[in-house]
Amino acid sequence: MSEKDELPAEVRAARRAVGKLGQQGEPASAVVASAVTSTPPISRVVDDLFDEILSADQVDIVGVLPWQCASRLIELANQRRVDGQRVINPAAVRYFTPASDRITVYRHPGTIGTLVQRWEAGITGLRNWLRSSRTSSDEPEPPSVYEFDDIYLGCLICAVRRNQPTMAMLSLLPSVSVTETEGSAGESALILTRMSDEQIPVFREYLRKLESRARPMTPRQILCRLDQETTSGVEPGSEFRPVVARLHPKYTSSPPNTVSATAVVAVCAPTARGTEVVLKLRTPRNAMDDLDKLSLISERVVTEDLLAPLGGPLDVDHGRALDDLWLRAGQPNPFEIPESAFRHTAQRELFLTCGLDVPDERLELRGTCLLEREGENRFLGFYVYRLDLNRTPADEYSHAMKWNSDLRPMLLDELYQPANRSRLNRLLRLREAWLREAVFGRPTGKSERGATR
Repeated sequence: MSEKDELPAEVRAARRAVGKLGQQGEPASAVVASAVTSTPPISRVVDDLFDEILSADQVDIVGVLPWQCASRLIELANQRRVDGQRVINPAAVRYFTPASDRITVYRHPGTIGTLVQRWEAGITGLRNWLRSSRTSSDEPEPPSVYEFDDIYLGCLICAVRRNQPTMAMLSLLPSVSVTETEGSAGESALILTRMSDEQIPVFREYLRKLESRARPMTPRQILCRLDQETTSGVEPGSEFRPVVARLHPKYTSSPPNTVSATAVVAVCAPTARGTEVVLKLRTPRNAMDDLDKLSLISERVVTEDLLAPLGGPLDVDHGRALDDLWLRAGQPNPFEIPESAFRHTAQRELFLTCGLDVPDERLELRGTCLLEREGENRFLGFYVYRLDLNRTPADEYSHAMKWNSDLRPMLLDELYQPANRSRLNRLLRLREAWLREAVFGRPTGKSERGATR
């Protein structure tokens, strides 16, 4: 059976529709090559719902939470704390969303695609909101996200305060295309629909059944073997071989003598003053470590980056899940993370951090690095890419700056000046010579796929 036959009918229809959107003679992949998502406005009516959520005793969300909701919830929660008002306990929030293998089948060839973007951003945004509400970083993270085997792309919210439930539906309207000269990729808006009292018991009965069938979604990063015999004495830029060792919960510390597989992107842009690199200021809402430092765009490789669409969920046991991944990969020996998984990881983080859906062919693989976390006997293995942003016809650089207030552009010529050096994270500091030559040097103009060893 071909890949085309395995895809759901609606996916094939959607891909055909995307192809019709291009200019005459333009391939479908070009339509999404520079896709960006503009920030929809938040209305006072929606803010009222967010206040109800933050003051509730229990909140259940079903479907796909529009990505901008989490940022607004974080802002309003911080304001409530300043005003001395209570904020909902993160453990009292549950998010039910379609399973990853049901969503990733909608991924566009070479890019993420709008549907997967929104699903990824919904999960990430919700976790960022709940993590920002924890009173201590040492608290265990509650299993707030659950997955179910169906496709539902709306967003239903049920908030209960003092045993009084209220229910609403949030709808994110589709983007409206505009001309390139207007300088925007389009506009979207949130629409709020309140449910009547008669509909609430129906939804709560459905929620009871969904609760019994859904399963916790635990993101698992892929840890690799520490192979010091093969990494010692190698040339800079070919230090990391991603041989899989085990799976591990993403938001917890990795065990000693393991390597966390990570994709890194040096995002560069031509400007009137020279080439700038786009750095991320690491804060509690976007990072777990190296806080208050400047870093390149980076993210850990998770199991979903290896999974094929419609492959079904992995076992909850990490050992059995690893064996299942190996079987699905065709029982390779050794079992290495394919380079395509690092590209998937990089694409996902580029959207979440910069709002850009970049084709994988634009990511230039410049090499690999292996670093030890200071004094912890834990290691980070990096696949390092470079992405040069387009300034015309769509200005990806300006869009990224508007998308994320935590981004900090810096001229490459000023990156390692004494005043900036102490602000850089460990990768930028410890691999300065190699980064200067192999990554921040003149781009090759092509994507280097495959192994770097």
